Amino acid sequence: MALPISIKMVKKDGVLTNKSLDDLKMKMLLDQMAEGDEVEVTYELKHKGGTYAQLSKLHPSIRALAEETGASYAEMKYEVKRKAGLVMGDKATSFRDCTKEELSRAIQITIEIGDLLSVNLR
Repeated sequence: MALPISIKMVKKDGVLTNKSLDDLKMKMLLDQMAEGDEVEVTYELKHKGGTYAQLSKLHPSIRALAEETGASYAEMKYEVKRKAGLVMGDKATSFRDCTKEELSRAIQITIEIGDLLSVNLR
């Protein structure tokens, strides 16, 4: 199985173009693929906040932990936010407003909780 890659593209003259280093990443991916292999691509505008991929990892992980512990999804999400330092007083930061680093920390928290519960979230 080929490792996933992330590439950055820029709109130039009305088309999306790979940056030069990303051409090398794309070649490495193609070299690992067999003829007929498919690739799933998601495009999202780059912004300062977290990524769709991070949210796509975080939400199912929280759901799995909630199912394993019997807690509600909302309770487990709050606990992950609390442990990740995203709760100030009685107000929790929305994941959609988090930076990449904050979401990475929350993902790491879910993995650590999963390890304690023998739930593989890696």
